[in-house]
Amino acid sequence: MKAVLRGSTAWFGLAVAVIAIVTLVQIQREPHEADWTPVDGFVRLLLFGLLLSGFIVLTCLGKRGIVRAFTFGLVELAKPPGNPRVIRFDIPEKEDGNRLMANLVAIGLFLVGLGFMVVGITIGLAMLNGEEFTLLSTITFLVAGLAVYPTIPAGVRWALDGGYTRPIEITFTPVGMSQPVGKGQKTVAWSSIGGFVFERHRGGRRVDAHIAISDDVGRRQLSPQFANPSPHGFLMTTAMDPFEAERAAEIIERTRPGSVNWADRRIRRGGLGHEKANAKSVVRRSVFAKRSDRKAGSSREST
Repeated sequence: MKAVLRGSTAWFGLAVAVIAIVTLVQIQREPHEADWTPVDGFVRLLLFGLLLSGFIVLTCLGKRGIVRAFTFGLVELAKPPGNPRVIRFDIPEKEDGNRLMANLVAIGLFLVGLGFMVVGITIGLAMLNGEEFTLLSTITFLVAGLAVYPTIPAGVRWALDGGYTRPIEITFTPVGMSQPVGKGQKTVAWSSIGGFVFERHRGGRRVDAHIAISDDVGRRQLSPQFANPSPHGFLMTTAMDPFEAERAAEIIERTRPGSVNWADRRIRRGGLGHEKANAKSVVRRSVFAKRSDRKAGSSREST
């Protein structure tokens, strides 16, 4: 359903852009010409602004997003090959939930819709006065203006999820987790990592990533931007892309089996938990189990 809606919006936007360009061609009249009116300059200015807004939207979507939208999700461009062990962590820049970005997006979409409606009304009034405009342009711009307003909530959600984030590339190696610190790299060894907890939120559009550190050596090696205390250890980010989180979980499980838990999923561990137990309780039980194993091991060694 989302793919159909996204594709329909993309093709309708393309049709609006074509009609806007045709309208601009129709009013290529200069002020010194006899049939020039102030409406021509006003409509031309608004259409240039709306076309520029459309170009900015295309830039935000990128090549992969444009192809996916216009093909209704049937064609997906492959990502450029890279290091399969490198995972992108999106770090939010704002602690207030990107409210500023969301407000700017809402205001921008409101102004775009208002601009389309003003252009449509202006062209319609000019047609009634006998100027050379088409009914198709009037109807198209009015419909486009009305169609923008239902997209404002989606734009606000997009801004809250991904606005004002900066990507950080973390590499998971057989030695541990390598993270950028300043101009260099610091590696937290696997022996210092108790596990990772991922938790989806905002309707599954973003993921919280937590890391549990078991000793002081690991805490010293952990990047300061990840040293935010959380119920699962330390909070690394609240804006991770779900696809990158799945990749990270797969790589971690392949290197250190049993180190990943999803707090938002109901799991079942054979013989070690209840069917309806969530990942949080399992993490706590596993931590206590490790402590008891260590105590038992130390007593056996002393004996």
